[in-house]
Amino acid sequence: MSKTFEELMQIMEVYEEFCDDLATVIRRGDELHFYLNMNDAFYWASGDCEEIEVEDLPLLAKCGMDCRKLGGDSEYYTENLYACRKRGMRMQTPVMNRLPLPLRKLICSEFPVREHMGPVNLDE
Repeated sequence: MSKTFEELMQIMEVYEEFCDDLATVIRRGDELHFYLNMNDAFYWASGDCEEIEVEDLPLLAKCGMDCRKLGGDSEYYTENLYACRKRGMRMQTPVMNRLPLPLRKLICSEFPVREHMGPVNLDE
């Protein structure tokens, strides 16, 4: 078993515990890469994704625990919080407004409004 496969298995273990969305594994030569689908989450008309690397596992697990603490449907959005924290930015406003209110409030408390983006609905 190669080291890259072992790393992929570590990522899968944390991913399966906290995440509920589709992911893609891509092989490039001898390396395996694990990506979360982020299409249109940060930019319109984008085939965007966020890679999870072994170094990111503590961040992914923290995002999962934070989403669980928020309760309700927030626990199903770990991938979104992870991508925001990894990129250091909010998703675009229409996407933010579809998230559960507690998660919206958490993300808005951590990241400023993006330029050219309207306000996020925090009153729902």
